[in-house]
Amino acid sequence: MEDHIEFSLRLDLEDMTTWYSRKHQMIAYLGESNEHVYTDSLLTDYLANHFVITQAGYTQTLTFVGKEVEEDLLWVYFTVPSPDFSKEWKMKNTLLYSYFPDQVNVVRMETPTGKKNGYFKASQPTYTFTP
Repeated sequence: MEDHIEFSLRLDLEDMTTWYSRKHQMIAYLGESNEHVYTDSLLTDYLANHFVITQAGYTQTLTFVGKEVEEDLLWVYFTVPSPDFSKEWKMKNTLLYSYFPDQVNVVRMETPTGKKNGYFKASQPTYTFTP
């Protein structure tokens, strides 16, 4: 059994840049050589408060792995330790909805049986991955 499971979260780059500006009064320069030194720590804190994964009633600890800019998207990578692939995963995502009510976020989960995608929006902030 794997000792962790990998997640990829797809966010709009412009929306995240706007979030850094509005919330932290800073220009983040995401993916650029002059990227602000605090972007990862601020993103990690925000992720911990607005993206929650539970399994069997227990909240999972997210471990930030990194991020990557791909054209107009920001991919955020993180892991969750000690998954039980026989049980469902419940996720609640409220990232950016207070700033952009029409926001749609995508999460990709890589399991031993393949990739699964979850789609989130303000009117549907939860998603359940079933084995």
